[in-house]
Amino acid sequence: MKRSGVLTSLLESLDRGIAPGQGRLSGQKITLKRNGCSAWISVDSIGFAHLLLSPPPAEFSKFTKLKMKRLSFGIQNWIVSQEKGNCYIDVLCRANRTSPMRRPFIGFCEDVIHELDEKGLAPEDALYKTAIRWQRFWSVESEPVSDAWIQGLVGELIFLRGLLNAFGKESLRVWTGPDGLAHDFQGNRVGIEVKATTTQPPVLQISNLNQLDSTLFSTLHVLVYGFTVASKGLCLPDLVREIEGFLGGDTEVCDLFWKKLRATGYHRHLEDRYSETLFRVDQAVAFPVDNSFPKITNLSFSMSLDSRVRNVRYSIELAGIRGVALDSPHFLGVLKTLCEGGSDKT
Repeated sequence: MKRSGVLTSLLESLDRGIAPGQGRLSGQKITLKRNGCSAWISVDSIGFAHLLLSPPPAEFSKFTKLKMKRLSFGIQNWIVSQEKGNCYIDVLCRANRTSPMRRPFIGFCEDVIHELDEKGLAPEDALYKTAIRWQRFWSVESEPVSDAWIQGLVGELIFLRGLLNAFGKESLRVWTGPDGLAHDFQGNRVGIEVKATTTQPPVLQISNLNQLDSTLFSTLHVLVYGFTVASKGLCLPDLVREIEGFLGGDTEVCDLFWKKLRATGYHRHLEDRYSETLFRVDQAVAFPVDNSFPKITNLSFSMSLDSRVRNVRYSIELAGIRGVALDSPHFLGVLKTLCEGGSDKT
């Protein structure tokens, strides 16, 4: 059962209401199919959001090991709306109604309720399983942010924005790189690898032997964006907000977008860092990966590689290689085929 729209509506209605007094929460009970457990979505006197679960466990120590930015876990007595005081597992998100962390918190709550109600786990087990799954997103310490990573994700999101404008919200599903599939975008046996570079002529970094193996798809293209780092230009958070605006109030599609974005390593609390690098798009060219395109794949070797050879990486300079424009009939036909069949699962 999909609850994201329900939880969003409940939380928005609480935000519009009268703020509760100190020591109280304003809350809405979440309807569960199972007996013996209860769940509330609530806000406190300063507008922070809470997920309350009951009954609480006798032992809660394992949660002390979880260090998450803006998210904390505890056992707390609360008076919720007109209910009598009770003891709950309290998940506190330090995010008020205007915070960009609200939507991810709703997604987190949705996952907890799914584990609780659909899989029958005890409240503390449903919460802990979900917290472990979301730990990377809410972690206090994040991996260092590189300009190369920002540049690559900007390229993918520019291409995704174009697909959404041309083919609608369903084209989000062909953004498959975050799902761990072979290429950044794939569907209906069409693969597209998006590369962004600031070098001229363009130099591509290839991360494995399958990345340019055209035998795995009916059609494979490398789409190359040429960027210039500029004082005025496009930044990663602006692209994210633009795509969110296009998706509008469709909570299911927005949740899918955020699930994919989280998988890339994107963190809301690092948006100030992401905004430091601005790009101007100088060119966008697609290159069919055919027999004449320079590449190294497993088929390049007369004998199979020793299984102990790992992480083969190489670079390609595209000097002298002719590509096709993104608005050419050929490439528009490729995009139509890509999006009309939904994402591939391999």
